[in-house]
Amino acid sequence: YSLYNGFGDKEVLFEKALGYYQEQIISRLLAPLIENPTALDSINKFFIHLNTALKSRYGVFGCFIQNSHREGISHNEFVQQQGITLWKQQYKLFSTCLDDPSCILPFTKEDAIQLLLAQAQAQVSLARAKAPHDVLDKQCQAIKSLVATWQAKY
Repeated sequence: YSLYNGFGDKEVLFEKALGYYQEQIISRLLAPLIENPTALDSINKFFIHLNTALKSRYGVFGCFIQNSHREGISHNEFVQQQGITLWKQQYKLFSTCLDDPSCILPFTKEDAIQLLLAQAQAQVSLARAKAPHDVLDKQCQAIKSLVATWQAKY
């Protein structure tokens, strides 16, 4: 009863929880990309950070925003907006990192951004599927190896 007095109804409580998740958890996860946004190395740091988070005891739960969409709650406008916001946020951060002057891509920048977005989602999905940690480690290493090929050798 006190929850309803504080929040109104379950949907408002859910929206507040989702907003908190975006502000607190997602912002920490994206910190490597935010802290040094024009450095290609930030992408590696992000995937290392993501890998560590996904192997923690909470990693098996996946992403609250992604899970909300998967569970059919996407009819809620706030849930839809949170998913769009997260995608746009990651897209912009990856794009900015790829503006690193030392970055030389073998394909279009758009292809690189889409590859990074897909890889991040794949790792979250693997963690939720309870993939062994060594699988997550190999995925992280693979993306780091790929990103290393984008670094110009001076």
